[in-house]
Amino acid sequence: YRWITAHQNPRTGLVLSFEGDNDIRDWAFIYDQSLAGQVYMLGNDFGRVRKMLDFFKNKAQRSQGWFFNAYYFDDGSPAECIVHTGPNIWIGILAMQYTKKSGDNSYLVLAQDIADKIIAFQKQDSDGGLRGGPQVSWYSTEHNLDAYAFLNMLYSLTNNKDYSQSRDKIMSWIEKHTYDKADVPVKRGKGDSTIATDTYAWSIAAIGPEKLLELSMSPDKIINFAQDNMAVEVLYKRPDGIQVKIKGFDFAPQRHLARGQVVSAEWTAQMVISYQIMADFWEHKQNQSKAKSYQTLADDYLDSLGSMIITSPSASGQGDFCLPYATEEFVDTGHGWSTPKGSSTGSLSASAYAFFAYRRYNPLAFKEE
Repeated sequence: YRWITAHQNPRTGLVLSFEGDNDIRDWAFIYDQSLAGQVYMLGNDFGRVRKMLDFFKNKAQRSQGWFFNAYYFDDGSPAECIVHTGPNIWIGILAMQYTKKSGDNSYLVLAQDIADKIIAFQKQDSDGGLRGGPQVSWYSTEHNLDAYAFLNMLYSLTNNKDYSQSRDKIMSWIEKHTYDKADVPVKRGKGDSTIATDTYAWSIAAIGPEKLLELSMSPDKIINFAQDNMAVEVLYKRPDGIQVKIKGFDFAPQRHLARGQVVSAEWTAQMVISYQIMADFWEHKQNQSKAKSYQTLADDYLDSLGSMIITSPSASGQGDFCLPYATEEFVDTGHGWSTPKGSSTGSLSASAYAFFAYRRYNPLAFKEE
């Protein structure tokens, strides 16, 4: 928590995404900002959240109303002049989680503005799905799961049927194009059978076990597929030179890649949260055996994540704890990007999601859900 607070710029409210990779040394990815804001929210540090949301509400440069994927954290100018759907939705998710927890409606208009763009964009697809962005043709399961969760939150707080109708169209698109009951349970996107670990974790977190069962999608099968195909065990050489064994989740099935096995700290934490959700679900259903099994898995992987914690090497990090993005630097994730450079590079998304896992917090749903 201290490491994440140390890297928030007091002028812009933005938080540094990576500490250690010089190629992106001053970047603040907006998905990461949503995570950091929710970390602050869990600490009841609402002033930090408001500073961040003020940037997006009043100051951030946009492209036709959309936020760019990343801004420079020191002056707020665009750093990555690309627009993708999912990261924009995550700013809306932050605004909704803040509104729900604080009771302050000041940023509801920001969330509604993002939702209006999503709904208008959705109308471009005959099946009601969302492309990855205004300038791309591909469809991401992840982005549509984000939208489902976000619109569900908005409808819960406003009771506006525009949001529930848009949400239901998203769900119909997901069910039609990305959920496969016969083969790969969750596809990475429309026409894309690539396996991505986060789509499995987020299916549980965004939709929930009960709703998945209503769709004739077994949440147990989704979890088991991820466990059978993406769970790995690797030796991780810490920055202090000590080697430790890490149990976690790869970005993709290792057999499909030449690079060997890699543990993603962020995606492992996402799976921990999914195990926790499943444990609570089966506890509620009074199936103690299943509940205990899922909780044991959650505890084991969370304990392993603790062995990945590193100490910030920078003056700004002040020696506080953080997590690296993965157990290997600058390797192919299998999804079109590489892990950051630097053996001691701290990752905001990895550290924030690990924080969520320790706090048993699901960013893709309101707490009572």
